[in-house]
Amino acid sequence: VQDLRHQPEKPIFVVCRLGNDSQMTVKKMKDLGLDNGGKRFIGDIKGGLRAWAASVDHDFPEY
Repeated sequence: VQDLRHQPEKPIFVVCRLGNDSQMTVKKMKDLGLDNGGKRFIGDIKGGLRAWAASVDHDFPEY
């Protein structure tokens, strides 16, 4: 987290298996102010890695 504070312009993408944990993590990161007052994008991949495998990359391994 400390490294992220020193790079306030870089977007942050959070991903998990189903998208639930990543949503909570995005909220927590924003609560911590890592979004630089809304200037930095922080977001998750909707539906997580499972949705990515189904919608974007059918060869992506599921776990």
